[in-house]
Amino acid sequence: MPLDAVRADRLKANLSSLAGHVDAELLAAMGDLATTGKLPPPDGMPADRVARQALAQAVLQHYRANPAAITFNDLGPVKGGTHLSHRMVREIFDHAVDGAAIDEQIVPEHGPLICFGIGAHIAAFLGEYRTRDLFVLDPNIGAFCQDLIETDWTSIVAEIDRRGGSIRFIWSEDPILLAMAAIEIVRADSFPLIDGARLVMGYSNQAVGAVSEAFIQRRDSLISYNGYLEDEAALYRYAFWNMAGHQHYLLDRDIAFHTDMPAVIVGSGFSLNQHFDTLRAVADKVCIVSCGTALLPLLEHGIRPDIHCELESVEFIRDILAYTASLHDLSGIVLAASNTVAAGVADHFDRKIFIFREGTAAARILSPTAAPLPLIAPACTNTGIRVAYALGFRELYLMGLDLGSRTQESHHADGSVYGHIEAYNEFVGENGRKIPPRGSATGAYNREVEANFGGTVLTNPHMLHMRTVFEMFARAMPDTRLFNFSDGAAISGFTPSPVERLAAIPVPSQSPASVLDQALASIPFVEPKQNIDRDRILAFKAALEHWMDEARARLRRGFDRTGDGRADIQSLIVLFEPLLMTSDFEANAKDIPDTCRYVHTGTLLKPLHFARYAASRMSAGDAARVVDATIEVLDRVFDDFREWHLYSTVQRSLDWLEADPATVRAKARLGWPKE
Repeated sequence: MPLDAVRADRLKANLSSLAGHVDAELLAAMGDLATTGKLPPPDGMPADRVARQALAQAVLQHYRANPAAITFNDLGPVKGGTHLSHRMVREIFDHAVDGAAIDEQIVPEHGPLICFGIGAHIAAFLGEYRTRDLFVLDPNIGAFCQDLIETDWTSIVAEIDRRGGSIRFIWSEDPILLAMAAIEIVRADSFPLIDGARLVMGYSNQAVGAVSEAFIQRRDSLISYNGYLEDEAALYRYAFWNMAGHQHYLLDRDIAFHTDMPAVIVGSGFSLNQHFDTLRAVADKVCIVSCGTALLPLLEHGIRPDIHCELESVEFIRDILAYTASLHDLSGIVLAASNTVAAGVADHFDRKIFIFREGTAAARILSPTAAPLPLIAPACTNTGIRVAYALGFRELYLMGLDLGSRTQESHHADGSVYGHIEAYNEFVGENGRKIPPRGSATGAYNREVEANFGGTVLTNPHMLHMRTVFEMFARAMPDTRLFNFSDGAAISGFTPSPVERLAAIPVPSQSPASVLDQALASIPFVEPKQNIDRDRILAFKAALEHWMDEARARLRRGFDRTGDGRADIQSLIVLFEPLLMTSDFEANAKDIPDTCRYVHTGTLLKPLHFARYAASRMSAGDAARVVDATIEVLDRVFDDFREWHLYSTVQRSLDWLEADPATVRAKARLGWPKE
C-alpha cells in the first residue's frame, strides 16, 4: 500500500541524510522499493513502531547481559619478531606495560558497531556506547526498506557525524558473500579501532543467523595488516630482480582464449596420497597445475605437471626448488608466480609467467600499467586456480587441497619435502633454512570445520583465510565448473566429488602442452627491464620522504591531552589515521601517495594497536604512561631513517637499472648489498 504522508516525509528525510554515507545506487534502490510499500518486513522484524521499540530495548538488555565483541589481543610481538613494528611494541611494553594491571574483561570504547540485522536498536546502542563507525549487515532488502520508513535516521546520522564516524549498509542475499564484503568494508573504514568492535543481532531469523555465522567463521580475515616496511622492501627488491633479470610472460588479465580441457589444481595435502595413480592415468587429458610443495611428490610419483605455481617471497621456497631440481628435471614445466618470489626461484624454469600480486604496493610502482590478478593470495593454491582461470580453463578440480587434516599428525603427502627432512637439510647446508623434525609448515590445527565428504576436519586461521578466497573465487567466476576431490575442509561453491570423475574425461583433440602453448600466445612477452619506469621510481622516492615529513609534523603538532590515557590513546590513533591505508589497495594502485600510505600501515598501526589494547584496559594513570611511551618511541623511530629499509631499497634500484640482466641475476642470488 502507498505510504502515508508522515512515513513518506520520514523516508525522504532519511534518504537525504544517509546520502553521504551509504552507497548511492543501493540507497536509491532501497528508496524506490520503500516508496511502493510492497515489501513487508522479514520474519522476526516487527512492523509496528511500538513493537519495534520493545524489541530494541530487549536487544539492548540482552547485550548488556551477554556482550559480544572482537577483542584483539596483540601481545604476541612482545615475545619475538624482528620487524621494526615488533621492536616498537617491545619498547612500549618494557617502558609502560610490564607489571601494570590489565583488565582483560574491558571492551575499549569507540570500536565499531557491527549489526546483523537493521532495526530500532541502533539508536539505543548509540545512546549506550561511544561507538564511532556503524556497519549494518542484512540479507533482507525489505528490512532496510521498513527501517527507512519507520526509524528516524536523521538523528542517527547526525550523531555519527558528530563522532567523526561512518555508516555503511551492506546487503546481499548470499550470506557468505555478504560476510566477506562486510569484512573488507569494516577493514577499510575501521581497522585502526577494531579492538572492541561490538557484534549485535538486531532481529532473529534464519537468514540473519546465517550471515552472523558466516561473518564470525571468517573473522580471522578481518584482522590482518597491510604494509610492513621490511616486507614491502623485500617484495619491491624481488620484483625488481625478476623483472630486470628475466624474459617473461606478463599475466595481468583473463585472456580471451578458452578451452574445454579440465585443469587439476594440486596441493600437497595428505589426501593427495589417494590420488597419485588416478592422476598419472589422466595426465595426457588434463592440465596439471602443481602448487608449492606439491611439485616434488608429483615428480616422485612419476607425474609431470604442466604448470607450477609459487606465490611467497621467502628464500625457503628457492631452496626447496633447488633441492627438487637436484633430483628431477624441471625443463618444460612453466612457472607461474608472483613477480615477488625470491631471487633464484625463476632460474629453475625455461618459461616464466609473472603476475603482479594484490597488495604488493611498493612492487607495483615498478610498472604502473600492469594490473594484479585478484584472488591469487594468500597461498600458492589460490594462485594455482586463479592462473588456470586466467589462462582459459573453466572446468577446475581441486586435489590434495585439504586446508586441514583429519588428525594433527597427517599434514603433507608422501614424497613432499617434509618427508625428505634429513636429505634436504644436508642439501641446504649450514646457511639454509632447516625443516624441523615434525616437518610441517602448516602451524597448529586449532579449529574444527565441516569436511568435504562429511564429518569434520581440523584446520587453522591461515587455512580458513585460504578457504575464504576460494569461496570468493567461486562467486566471482560463475562461468566455471568447480569440483573438490580433497578429503579436507568443505569449500562453498565447490562440489564434493569422487576422484573417479576424472576417468570419464574424454581423450582431447590436443595435448595439454599444446593447449598451454595456445594460451601463452595470447599473453605479452616482456624483455628484462622493459616495463620498469624510472621516473615513477623517482616520484615514489620523493613521496616516501614526504610521508615521513608529514608523520613527524603530526607527532610534534600533537593533540589535546586529557590526562586520561584511555581517551588519549584513541586520539593518538585518530591523529595518524590519515597516513594509514587499511582498505583494498588495488583501486588506488596508480596513486603514489596512496602507495606510501599503504606501505607504512602495518609498521605504524601494529604498535598503535598494542598501545590501545593495553591502555584501554588499565587505570587512567597507567594508561597515560603507555601514551607517553608510545609517543617517545614514535618520535625516535621517525628520526632514524636507517630503520626504514624501503627508503634505501628504492634508491638502490635506481642504481641497478644500469646493470645488464645477467649481472642482475648473478647479483640477486648473492643478495642485496648491506649498509
